[in-house]
Amino acid sequence: MRRGTLKNLRFIDSNCFIGSGDTSFPGQCHTPKELLREMDYYGIDVALVSHILAKDGNSEFWNRVLMKEIKPYYPRLVPCPILVPHHADEMDEPRRLIPRLIKEGVRAVRICPGSRLGFSMAEWFMGDLLRTLEEYRLPTLLSVGLSPKVTWEEIDSVCSRHPDLPLILTDVPWIIDRLLFALMKRHRNLYIETSYYQVHRAPENISKRFGAERLIFGTGMPWKSPGAAVLMVTHSMLSLREKQLIAGGNIERLMGGVKACEKPSLPPARPWEIRETVDRWMDEFILDFHVHLYPFGTPVPRGSAEGIIETFDLIGVDKACIFGPLGDCRWVNDHVYEAQRRFPDRLIAFCSVNPNYPEVLESELKRCMEGLKMKGVKIHPSAHGYPPQGPNYEPLWEHAERLGYPVITDAGEHLRYGKPSQFEEVLKEHPELKLVMA
Repeated sequence: MRRGTLKNLRFIDSNCFIGSGDTSFPGQCHTPKELLREMDYYGIDVALVSHILAKDGNSEFWNRVLMKEIKPYYPRLVPCPILVPHHADEMDEPRRLIPRLIKEGVRAVRICPGSRLGFSMAEWFMGDLLRTLEEYRLPTLLSVGLSPKVTWEEIDSVCSRHPDLPLILTDVPWIIDRLLFALMKRHRNLYIETSYYQVHRAPENISKRFGAERLIFGTGMPWKSPGAAVLMVTHSMLSLREKQLIAGGNIERLMGGVKACEKPSLPPARPWEIRETVDRWMDEFILDFHVHLYPFGTPVPRGSAEGIIETFDLIGVDKACIFGPLGDCRWVNDHVYEAQRRFPDRLIAFCSVNPNYPEVLESELKRCMEGLKMKGVKIHPSAHGYPPQGPNYEPLWEHAERLGYPVITDAGEHLRYGKPSQFEEVLKEHPELKLVMA
């Protein structure tokens, strides 16, 4: 079993926040000391830090708070202020603002057009700021996310009009690969931050297509766990040199290219003795309960059974419950069952059903669960556009409760169908049902 390592890597987190926002949740880093504690635990050496409140208003004020709070911890914590255009006098004009920020130690900035007080990225609105950022070669983080207010046409325009501006897209989900790859082919000044881009073999795929120089390590704290971001670098199949570039080399190079300033004096990698090894779980038995199996021709690289097993061997996963992509459930279930047949010691097949075809749902439950002896069922209420408490799911709930197998479902308050509260009625009617929310 191949093991990853932190020993030869220096991690610079390009995407994290501190501060007490409007909402709070366990594990949130409110203070610099709390952030440093998390960084030490995960082996992260340096972080570019923004204030969580600066993205939603009063950005100038909260940027000042940020810089005051993290100043004692420089150069491990480097300020990454959030900028807005100057038209409403919220900030100084770019010609005065940017040189001042650089003198204060800023080596990267962030723009959040999709925030609560969102704004356009059109040239007539952002041109003055973008031209000044480009003039100073200041790395600029731009949040994309699943529902961005910034459009892909605007991103294309920014890269085209400002080819010397290092533009780093953050919060990039895997489902936009088609658009993303087309833009990366067009623009050498476009970079991808890694925290949300947790696609199977994403670092290897991007590095092969565009070079490891285009990836910038980030954790997405406090909304994302740093462990996954670190693991995707340490346990990838990339060369040591490629890992070093992604972990910190690329963002350090971009920060070192800022004009009219000295190259940032960042600390070396933290002593190995104070780091937690990312391999501490390797001697434990691990069963991954949520694995999607993809056939050839999908945008997920190496999403086949063979590719999944290869990754498991890298990261120390012993077995996994697998289910297929959306589509005709009969074909998908056969595909999953065949994968289990090839790797019976590593893969556990789960059946997929679609409530929009109630006759097929009942026949597939009988065929897969009673005939093929699959061990559980995966459902997609949101993707299938059908509420979990609807009558077409009732045969599944009855069957699963009677035979005792688990049902796993995508869930979240942001979903139209799949909100945890929508399962309350189901669980009351079927108290012995084993329901897993993912």
